[in-house]
Amino acid sequence: MKETFASSDYATPIVFILSPGTDPAQMMRNFAAEKGASERLVVKSLGQGQGPVTEKLIERGKEQGLWVLLQNCHLCTSWMPSLDAIVEKFGAADSASKIHPDFRLFLTSMPSKAFPVAVLQTSIKITNEPPRGLRVNLQRSLASFQEHFDAHSRTDVWHRLLFGLGFFNAVVQERRKFGPLGWNIQYDWTLADLEVSRELLFEYLPVIDEDDDNEEEEELNKGPQQKFASGELQQMKKDSSQAQLKKDASNAQLRKEGSNAQLRKEGSQVKLTARQLQQESQAELPQLKKSKSELIREKNQRIPFRALCYIMGEISFGGRVTDVWDMRTLEAIFKLFFCPEFLEPEFTITRNGVYTTPKLQITFDEMEQFVKNMPIADTPEVFGLHSNADITYQTRESRFLLSTIVKIQPKISTVESQQSVNEDEDDDMIKTPGAPTSEETEEEKKAREDQQKQKEKEEQEKEKKKKKGPPTSDQIITVMCKGFASRIPRNVNFSKAHPSVISKPKKSSKDGARKSSKDGARKSSKDGARNDDNEEEEMTVNTLNIVLQQEALRFNRLLRVVHQSISDLQSAILGMTVMSTQLDDMFQSLLIAQVPQIWADVAYPSMRPLGAWVDDLITRVDFLRNWIEKGQPNSFLLPGFFFPQGFLTGVLQMHSRLTKIPIDTLIFRCHVEDEIQKRESDNLPDYTPDTGVYIHGLFLEGARWDTEDHCIAESKVGQLSCSMPTMWLEPVVRGTPFLEEEEEVEEILSPINEEKESVDEDEQDQEQQKEEKIIKRKKYAYNCPTYKTQGRYGVLSTT
Repeated sequence: MKETFASSDYATPIVFILSPGTDPAQMMRNFAAEKGASERLVVKSLGQGQGPVTEKLIERGKEQGLWVLLQNCHLCTSWMPSLDAIVEKFGAADSASKIHPDFRLFLTSMPSKAFPVAVLQTSIKITNEPPRGLRVNLQRSLASFQEHFDAHSRTDVWHRLLFGLGFFNAVVQERRKFGPLGWNIQYDWTLADLEVSRELLFEYLPVIDEDDDNEEEEELNKGPQQKFASGELQQMKKDSSQAQLKKDASNAQLRKEGSNAQLRKEGSQVKLTARQLQQESQAELPQLKKSKSELIREKNQRIPFRALCYIMGEISFGGRVTDVWDMRTLEAIFKLFFCPEFLEPEFTITRNGVYTTPKLQITFDEMEQFVKNMPIADTPEVFGLHSNADITYQTRESRFLLSTIVKIQPKISTVESQQSVNEDEDDDMIKTPGAPTSEETEEEKKAREDQQKQKEKEEQEKEKKKKKGPPTSDQIITVMCKGFASRIPRNVNFSKAHPSVISKPKKSSKDGARKSSKDGARKSSKDGARNDDNEEEEMTVNTLNIVLQQEALRFNRLLRVVHQSISDLQSAILGMTVMSTQLDDMFQSLLIAQVPQIWADVAYPSMRPLGAWVDDLITRVDFLRNWIEKGQPNSFLLPGFFFPQGFLTGVLQMHSRLTKIPIDTLIFRCHVEDEIQKRESDNLPDYTPDTGVYIHGLFLEGARWDTEDHCIAESKVGQLSCSMPTMWLEPVVRGTPFLEEEEEVEEILSPINEEKESVDEDEQDQEQQKEEKIIKRKKYAYNCPTYKTQGRYGVLSTT
């Protein structure tokens, strides 16, 4: 920053090109403080309606020599032409004398097309990429702590918590490189968040009174023998002096009576009392040794970790987090570094012991050296991830590199290939012998015919070689279009629909009453009640058929766009129609095996490449066709729906109509039916459940399903995702316990009920045992989020 400022003047703005994780405002405040220009620095954030205010600020800065920092210029695109005109006047000869020489203009902006090109050409550009790597990120955080490293009176705890804060900041920053495995949404944490958290930590860390602290330290510095001598030994001396007085008095009396035997007895009792006191003191020595560590723990318990978790984790860093699952992850990481166990003398951050904490009493240079000795390459374990996360990260980086290389490859035009073919034909025409003359003899004529036949053979061989050569782009796309047109179905129709799919409910009771009144027919009250019940049963429509019809409409629209665009592109390649911009984009996308944007706009969310996308489309359409022609399946392909939320709502609505339970009180309880996978060859059930539906087609990322232990387990090395077995979605009322819990509770309580005499006590004990069992089961239940794609974007497509 010093070199950049030295090369600037009042007519040359300095532009900061923003990148994730950078905060030029804080850097400018620190630089202005070094230059003694903190009072002259004026920071202004641009936005809607801030143009006139900013112009007045720039005019005042030119007169008074202020440093004007305009933040987020990309958010005020309408004012950018005015900024271009203002900067252009800086270099004018008539206005140079009116500008203060100390005036500086600083601009911050994200890469934007609306930013004036002339300003970029005349300005000094600066960008600050965030450090990559846990060690480098921690070094930057530690450098920002140098000024406040010894600011707190409790230096040992303060240094350890500062290290934890910097390590936490580095972890949440570096988790972004793992994509959705790290965070569902890429958040831009800056140094400002770190500085605010440091100030909050300083305010909330309690300060112990010096007098009390000195007394406690003196008490702790005393050894067990000293404590015993100062307290217990004094009491023992007092007791022994009183015993000595009693002994002297008794000795005098015994001398008078002449009883030497009684004197020996009293002496042995005094010796026995001294031995008992000595044994008691030796037994109390281990308890005195423990008092130092216990007192330190009591000090650490006074730190408000819960308040720090809320004010720093959920507000300072969590204020940028908008995803519920990301917030849960952030809180879990924060509690690792801000807990009483983190203040232990030896605390390991990772299980393998690679990342540990520095000692409590440490200087800044020692901590800086400790950070430098950390590993250069970061393992996923330090971020709380499996080793497969590194494979995912490397794969993403490789795909990005390869896609960039493919995009910058030169395109082979058909004109150039046609020109090369024409040149070959011209050469052949030159080498062709002329027409026969009248003066030719029979031998010459026969030789000429043989030569022409030989030439034709050579031409045929050349054509074969040309056909074996690399095809042109047009040929490649033509073959692809023909293949897609033959493989992808044309539409989804109900011409061969199963009777259960197209069945319609009869008319309602009101229509039936009107019809009967017109005909003049009258029925008894019993018959009328019976007919109402029958009509109510007939009106119980299978809502899943409505979901099927809606899905068919969406897929038909997609299939219509796909086939129409393929036909238009084939015509454009042949020159029969104009190659529009949309068709040209489709041509280029097909050439690099990407899904054309014209298809993606009307399709379902997907991250698959072109070949896998077409296969997935065919699978989805086949699933709908089988449903239409064969009736409702035993298990539903949940990822095969355009709108899975509509299908799930339809299941709840159907259950609500059958059971007369309000739909807003129903939720799904998921049961993993891995026994079906062991029993059936196709992993699909051959029957339907009594309530709810079976679903399949889901994948588990970041973990795997253990069919032996019937639980979620750690992923195997190299297995990035695994397919889930068939699952049963059971609609239940919110708060309903598991059936397994009730059965197990009854088995546990059966011997207890036999021993109880009072019925009231039995019922209370049953309720208590049942609540404990439910709490235990809920403790090990995992609320697993479900997403449509690996991108993990959003929750509902309708919000």
